[in-house]
Amino acid sequence: MPDDESCSVKIVGSKPNKISPAHLYRFVIPAVTGTARLVPLASLADEKSGLTANALRVAAIRGRLRAQKSGQGTWLSSKKWVPEYPTNKCSRG
Repeated sequence: MPDDESCSVKIVGSKPNKISPAHLYRFVIPAVTGTARLVPLASLADEKSGLTANALRVAAIRGRLRAQKSGQGTWLSSKKWVPEYPTNKCSRG
């Protein structure tokens, strides 16, 4: 029977992957949570459609985005509620 040292595999030059907070909010949290689960607004921001985390926060404060404030003061909303926001948005002009 081989001893444990002969069966071990050593990976040279690999580093553990670190996930930056930006990637965590942008990709990981939305992928893991369902549509009804409350997540931080930064997770729901979409730069392509013009919905920044700050715009969502202001909309939540003004009551235009359905959201809840956590005990730590973070605004939370869901993937299900964000599409409702543009219909509640006031147009300028």
